[in-house]
Amino acid sequence: MSADGMSDIRAAGWWSVERARPTERAVIGAPKRGRRPVDPMAAARPIVHDRSKGMCERCCAERATDMYPRQLRRHGDHQPANLADLCRTCHNWAHGNPAQARKAGFIVSGSVDPRTVPLEHGLYGRVRLDDKGGWELAA
Repeated sequence: MSADGMSDIRAAGWWSVERARPTERAVIGAPKRGRRPVDPMAAARPIVHDRSKGMCERCCAERATDMYPRQLRRHGDHQPANLADLCRTCHNWAHGNPAQARKAGFIVSGSVDPRTVPLEHGLYGRVRLDDKGGWELAA
């Protein structure tokens, strides 16, 4: 064995510099250093925020803090009709009360187009959202 204790291990091929270096990404799926993760809702955020005027679209009493996808992100798109601007309290309500949230249009099944499902808006009542940042009253 050599003085540093590693030469024999290196010679046997059990150790390599490549294996000894820490990886650039400590967490699987984390962005590489210097890169910001891509926000799939970036284009829709200002449109939805303009539609809500910065207020929660469910209670209309609190400032909207969360962009809430009505369909699960893996099923839905990131267009304004699929997004609701909610306060944290209403966002937590939607997750904690899925049956009521589904009835109010805040949860939409993956097989259904969210443009066809009315949302129970806190100020305007039942509305259908569109991708241009508008809405129309639903029957």
